[in-house]
Amino acid sequence: MDNPKGSVLIRSKVTPYIEDIRGGAGALMMNLGRALAISGWDVHYLSPQPAGDVHSQPNHQRIQFHEFSYTNPTGTIGRLIGSVRGRGRFLSIVEQHNVDVIVDDVSPIPFYPAHIYSSHEANTSLFLHTAPFSDARGTSGWLKGSFIDLLNRSLDYLGDVEIICAGASTEERVQKHLNPLETHVLNPCVGISNYSYKFNVNSKQLLYLGRISKRKNVECLVRAWQRMEQQFPEYDLVIAGDGPLKNEVVALSNELNLQNVSFPGFVSDSEKHRLFRESLLTIIPSYREGYVTTGIESLAAGTPVVGSDTRGINDYIVDGENGFLFETDDPVDLAQTIEDALTESERLKPMAQRGREVSESHSFEQFKRRADNVIHKINESSSS
Repeated sequence: MDNPKGSVLIRSKVTPYIEDIRGGAGALMMNLGRALAISGWDVHYLSPQPAGDVHSQPNHQRIQFHEFSYTNPTGTIGRLIGSVRGRGRFLSIVEQHNVDVIVDDVSPIPFYPAHIYSSHEANTSLFLHTAPFSDARGTSGWLKGSFIDLLNRSLDYLGDVEIICAGASTEERVQKHLNPLETHVLNPCVGISNYSYKFNVNSKQLLYLGRISKRKNVECLVRAWQRMEQQFPEYDLVIAGDGPLKNEVVALSNELNLQNVSFPGFVSDSEKHRLFRESLLTIIPSYREGYVTTGIESLAAGTPVVGSDTRGINDYIVDGENGFLFETDDPVDLAQTIEDALTESERLKPMAQRGREVSESHSFEQFKRRADNVIHKINESSSS
C-alpha cells in the first residue's frame, strides 16, 4: 500500500454501516470515510457496536472499524451517556494509529472532548448536520430544546476545533452564535447514477418520503391536503416513512376524512426510486433541516420539490427556478403553492431539468474532491 496522506478518525454516534439505523447523518459519515479512503487517507471509525445480528462491514483497504463496548444508544439520555463513555478507548486509537485529524459527528450532542486530554497532537473538527440553537424549543419542547441550545453553544468550549457544516445556512448560524477557529461547508452527496432522470408530466401522484417526526412537520402537509382533495380529487398523496408521530398523522388523516392518502411505511431503496419516478412532485414540509438529501434525490429523478422556506431546503431550492418554496408551517400557503404548480404544469418540465443539474453538483465524485480538500486544510492548520 502506498503512503497515506494522513490518518483520520471519525467518531460516529451510531454504527455507521448499518443502514436501517443510521439515517442521513450516518450515511454522510460513511460517504465521508469512503471518499477520504479513495483519496488516499487512512480512515478509522469509532462507534458503538451493533446489537443483535452482526452486519457485514464495508471492505476497503484503507478503512478500519473500531467499536465502543456499548451498543447504539436510544433516546436523548442514552445518546448523552454515550457521548461521555469510552474515553480510554478513544485515546488509545488516536495514539496507536497516529491520528492526524479527528472528525466528531455532532448530532446534536457532542462527544466528550477527550482530545483535550490526549498527549497526541491531532487536529479536531466537529461535523454539524444542523445547528438549531434556540429554535430547538419549537420542535423539541422547552426543556429538551433548551438543553439542545445549551449543547450547541457549548461547542465554543471544546478546545481549538474547526467546524464542518453540512450546509451554508448551518455555517451562517454557527458564525453568528459561536466563535470557531474556522468553518467549512461540505454538502452531502447522493448516488446520482442510481436515479435515472424521468420527468412524468402525466403523473397524478404527490410524495412525501422521510421520517415522520415533529421536526419533519408532516401534519402541515396532511392539513394542506384536505383542501387539495376538494379541488384536485384525481391526485393521490403517498406519505412514505415511519417515525414516532406516524400514528398521530394517520389519525389526523382519518379525522379529516381524507380519501386519497396512503401510508406505506418505511420503503426500500428500490421502492424509493420507483416512488420518485412515478411522482409529479415531492413535498418537504419540515420546520428545518440540516441539508436534506431527500430533495436532492428527488431532483435527480426528475421530480421537482415543494419545500418549506427554511434552512437546509432553501440552501439549494430556488423558488420558481428548480422548485417551489412555501411559508414554513403554513398549510394554506402550502396548498396554494401545490395548486399553482398543478395549474401551471408547463413550468414543471424546465424546472425539473434545472433540478437535475442541481443534483449533479452533489455527485460522489464532487463530494470526494471537496472532502479531501476540507480534511487537507484541517490537517495543515497546525502548521500555519
